[in-house]
Amino acid sequence: MLDGDGNLVGGRTWGGTTRRLFLTYEQDGARVFIPEADQIWGHGFSYARGVIDLDLYGCTAACRIRGVVQLGFEEYLYGLGEVPSSWPVEVLRAQAVAARSYAAATIRRQGGLRPGCDCHLTDGAGDQVYVGASKERSTDGDRWVGAVRDTRGRVVVYGGAIVQAFYAASDGGHTENVEDVWHGGNDAYRIPWLRGVCDPGESTTGNPWLNWQVTMSADQVTSRLRPSTGAIGRVVGFGPVRRGVSGRIVSVVVRGTDGRATISGSRLRAALGLRDVRVWINVNRNVVPGAIRERYDALGCRPGLPTSRQRALTGGSEQLFSRGGIFHNDRVDLTVWLRGGVFDEYEAVGLGEGRLGLPVSKVASLAGAERGISCTRCGRVRFERGVIFFKPTAGVHALWGRVLTTYLDAGGPAGPLGFPTSRVRALPSGGGTATFEHGVIRCPTGQACVVERA
Repeated sequence: MLDGDGNLVGGRTWGGTTRRLFLTYEQDGARVFIPEADQIWGHGFSYARGVIDLDLYGCTAACRIRGVVQLGFEEYLYGLGEVPSSWPVEVLRAQAVAARSYAAATIRRQGGLRPGCDCHLTDGAGDQVYVGASKERSTDGDRWVGAVRDTRGRVVVYGGAIVQAFYAASDGGHTENVEDVWHGGNDAYRIPWLRGVCDPGESTTGNPWLNWQVTMSADQVTSRLRPSTGAIGRVVGFGPVRRGVSGRIVSVVVRGTDGRATISGSRLRAALGLRDVRVWINVNRNVVPGAIRERYDALGCRPGLPTSRQRALTGGSEQLFSRGGIFHNDRVDLTVWLRGGVFDEYEAVGLGEGRLGLPVSKVASLAGAERGISCTRCGRVRFERGVIFFKPTAGVHALWGRVLTTYLDAGGPAGPLGFPTSRVRALPSGGGTATFEHGVIRCPTGQACVVERA
């Protein structure tokens, strides 16, 4: 033990295998620096609160030093190094409440000191990262301490009990149900307040974990997974994959040249050294930053999990999801979520690269918008080269080209033909035709279009 000048305190060593050593502070402003305490960055941490209890253990083979900081509960929170102190104050306050809740719930649940560390909480990522005065006296450290004081005594409760408030620096845009994170999807471990939810605030330019990839050879994957899969030969593929509400892998079938094995997402992550298991293998289905991501976040992730990569189109982009698709048109700066029957019809005619092109309007109701239409669930979406009309009793149908022009000239949905009952179909002799509630339009190639009313 050395003083500030690098000399042995008291000119000798202290403590021993049978004698615990307690460190206190001589005056205000004194600090104790312990290099060995920092197992995160390896720089060491400073401490200025409470009492530091040092002892030797495991001396049968080779002694190891154990250090425990004894201090008050709120003082413990002052030294947490979980988030930068420069972040917005409301973020710091929310973090303080979460940290206080996690610590209180954990201590109550275990009921006493842990035998392994002789402590209530560890100082690493296994519980919460505690760095002591290295946090309080760092740049903006007073902002963090202020956030803890502003929220003193405030915790998160469910059913009258303090919750163990888990948190993470980055969640990929969506958290996960707890049973799918740690318990392989076993519903016996379901907790009502630990459900997967959308996190729109994840998509920021300052987040380095939004999009990442890891490249490995088949031999590397085979070697790393062998302890989990057993002897299935060289890995040649993955799937089927079971995913949770966030898209994280709960379990996956690993296919090899000599067999297959099912492993959990947590085992896959540990074996391959992945940052997360919200991953797609050999395909990129991330909702990348940009107009589509902004719309997806604004919708609270309601389109569901992505089922395609984000594709760049001439003049825009598109990405498909489990509930429809999101489409962006650069020319009119419009981003639209299409779902249900409208999306099905749009997909049937080729989506953004198909007959209609990209959307130029949002889904619009025609109730009261056009004279003669009293239907409350009728509407349309306009595209670069066509329109999709919908009515519960007539269906959802796309019109384009001369058939659409003729239909609109005849009054459109408010005219005598009513709503379309089919999309444009090819005529045997060339050209197109479509049927309507009260008639037909035929546009033969090289001839004038004909409107026939029923």
